[in-house]
Amino acid sequence: MISYETWCQIRDCRVRQHMTLAKIAERLHLHFRTVATWAVLSRYEARKSVKRTSKLDPFKGLMGRLIDTHQHDTHPFTAMKIFQRLCKEGYLGGYTTVQNYVRLIRPKKHQIRLKLAFSTEEATESPLNEVPNRRERPLKTYSLRIEYAIKQTLGGVNK
Repeated sequence: MISYETWCQIRDCRVRQHMTLAKIAERLHLHFRTVATWAVLSRYEARKSVKRTSKLDPFKGLMGRLIDTHQHDTHPFTAMKIFQRLCKEGYLGGYTTVQNYVRLIRPKKHQIRLKLAFSTEEATESPLNEVPNRRERPLKTYSLRIEYAIKQTLGGVNK
């Protein structure tokens, strides 16, 4: 397979410069048959990829069901647990194939972040020396006094 740039050079040498196939092959450091094959084509055609079957294909439905039914559990199926389950069902492929497919189909977990519009020392129950000086922290890090945060955010209005 040659690149589009090489095909353009072959076409230029053949059409505009009227070079022989042997001269083009010599100039571009290609085999004569490669130049002969590509010189007759009126337009560049990239190689068509072939869809190959995977050892995992028969088990993808089962994997999807396992992940869907257990995604909200505190301990969802790991790729290793799924791999072990598939081996019991007759899967003969490798762990990495399963791991890559699980990464592809499992929904991403996003950590919730809280942007504070007030100082961390005012909103936390722990003293300032125990809390890192950052404005954005994971929500689970803080034990917020919600009443005080609402007062600060609403400008002292208590609802």
